Amino acid sequence: MIFFVVASLAWGAGLLFLVQPMVARMALPTFGGSPWVWNVCLVFFQLIVLLGYLSAHWLGRLGGGVSRWTLVALLLLGVVMLPFQPATLEEHTGNEVLALLEWLFATLGLPAVALGITGSLVQKWFSESGHRRAGDPYFLYAWSNAGSLAGLLAYPALIEPFAGLHVQRWAWTAGYGALALLVSAAAWTTARCGERVNVHTVAGERSSAVLSLRTALLCMTLAAVPSALLVGVTSHVTTGVAALPLLWVLPLALYLVAYAIAFVPRLVVEPRKLAVALTVGVILVAASSPMRLRHPVSLIIGLHCAAFFVAAWVCHTRLARLRPAPEQLTTFYLLAAIGGVLGGAVTALGAPLVFERPIEYPLLLGAAVLLQPWPRVRAVQAMASPSLARFLVPALSLIAVGLLASSVAKDSHDAGELLHSERTFFGLHHVRETAAGESHLLFHGTTLHGLQFTAESARHEPLGYFHRKGPIGKVFSACHDDQRLDHVLVIGLGTGALAAYGKPGRHFTFIEIDREVAAIAENPRLFTYLSDSASRSDLRIVIGDGRQMLAREPDASLGLIVVDAFASDAIPVHLLTREALALELEKLAPGGLMVFHISNNFFDFRPPLAATAASLGLVTVVQRDEVTDSAALAEGRRTSVWLVAARSAKDLQKLDHSTGFVPLLPAAGDQPWTDDWSNLLGALVR
Repeated sequence: MIFFVVASLAWGAGLLFLVQPMVARMALPTFGGSPWVWNVCLVFFQLIVLLGYLSAHWLGRLGGGVSRWTLVALLLLGVVMLPFQPATLEEHTGNEVLALLEWLFATLGLPAVALGITGSLVQKWFSESGHRRAGDPYFLYAWSNAGSLAGLLAYPALIEPFAGLHVQRWAWTAGYGALALLVSAAAWTTARCGERVNVHTVAGERSSAVLSLRTALLCMTLAAVPSALLVGVTSHVTTGVAALPLLWVLPLALYLVAYAIAFVPRLVVEPRKLAVALTVGVILVAASSPMRLRHPVSLIIGLHCAAFFVAAWVCHTRLARLRPAPEQLTTFYLLAAIGGVLGGAVTALGAPLVFERPIEYPLLLGAAVLLQPWPRVRAVQAMASPSLARFLVPALSLIAVGLLASSVAKDSHDAGELLHSERTFFGLHHVRETAAGESHLLFHGTTLHGLQFTAESARHEPLGYFHRKGPIGKVFSACHDDQRLDHVLVIGLGTGALAAYGKPGRHFTFIEIDREVAAIAENPRLFTYLSDSASRSDLRIVIGDGRQMLAREPDASLGLIVVDAFASDAIPVHLLTREALALELEKLAPGGLMVFHISNNFFDFRPPLAATAASLGLVTVVQRDEVTDSAALAEGRRTSVWLVAARSAKDLQKLDHSTGFVPLLPAAGDQPWTDDWSNLLGALVR
């Protein structure tokens, strides 16, 4: 019996957490590669767990026999509905959050809810089995969390790099079928172990089967704060780095570890002993932000994750101490699930609507600080009063949190006055004017996306990654007299700097997924590249995903296709796959060029993009424009990497060595990326 119970819990939890990064990976192309896709997916699965625990609580009241075979029937029905289908590239012009949640529920709703029911209901069966450990079945929660952690880590490390989405979906379906068999065995063996016995709680635990209102509210709060903080820290690290499953998985893995060890008696640590560690972590996190520390990346991310882990650990430890008698097991898990959903929803869905800056992250650190049972500081107690000694540690923590919140609110950039700020599903956009007032800068999160001189005599010059002396400037210069290339389509608008390359008769189409970016680029108080362009009468902006909107263009109609799409520092991978390049090739006129802006601090996209282009018979050249000297920086130039692909070497002959472009051939072993398979881990700069 114990084997089938533990196996059901661990296997079911593993499946539930393995599918989270899988479906998020499937949803990214439809929603523009936004890092917030993962946060919405987190909220969805928290809702699933809540629905599962609510259903388990209801089924548990109906009796063992009914609950056993109802769950088995739901699991078998889920098998029939699988495998789930990947997201399709449909247009979403309304609320992206609701559209994503609608797809998730339609795709995975019933099978996922059945997984959510499994966790607490199988534990309920065990508590009624008469087993010698049935009086305190909460140790099984550690096995469940161990399975969750294994499934979560397996995806980026063992599954995504070696299997395409098609194989992943069918493998997950097979695993789900195996779970149905394991749960059937657990249902049969627990039922055979005898009639329900009178089970007493272990020494030191609550003997009452009734949870007070105060205890219930505290349970929900202790579950809500780590859940909300999980979304906050995940958003912080992914916005500054990339929408990468590894960075999605790391905070969630730490969350699960903190939850698991809190329910293992041998690993329980006195919460007061963790308070000082949390204080140190919060102070270091607060200190790193105003100093604008972003390197080394591993250290900064580790710092934020460590502070989050300690906060989650101490909250979950306090939560574990409130666990009631087994009769209220499903109620306890239901309260924890309600808290988790509320915390995640407030951060992922509510905060972007309420706060112009991601200030919820430091506020949640402050909430974690306030929930701690703080120790007295003996040195202070000897010199002053006991109350001062007790509140010194939380006071220091809250001061640090205040500094962090102030830093986030002011935005720690070298620019001066804030001219505009807006937060959307796709991130935080803000425009600042330099202290001297000579230029305006557009930031997405922490990443500079474009700049423009404000002087009327200089504002027509494209700056940053789009400078005339840079690779893209050389492309437009080489193509200046080629009328075949005068129909230009750009995926990604930014400040609209590429419109500065306009001329009479040259048509520009900009595709931009975020309406707020379009509003910024069209506001002459902020940027004038569009209104000053010589092609302004032949310029249009289309709102939507790059691939969706590109598919609507006539075949063989575009002379130049420029892919310049970024979410903070991340390039949406679905714009770099074989299917994406094939679509661009279909729309490209004879002799046309495809240009990719692939500048990135953390990934080298040249090898996979070269392999992908070669798989379609394309030839490629590349140029890295390294800008380090002060004179070039004063001119407004920034380091950038650009890759150009064409049908033949003849089409690239204008971009010879004199322009700085060099041929790029795929290396042996490099595989093309597809919508079904890509390997971001393999592209990490080492």
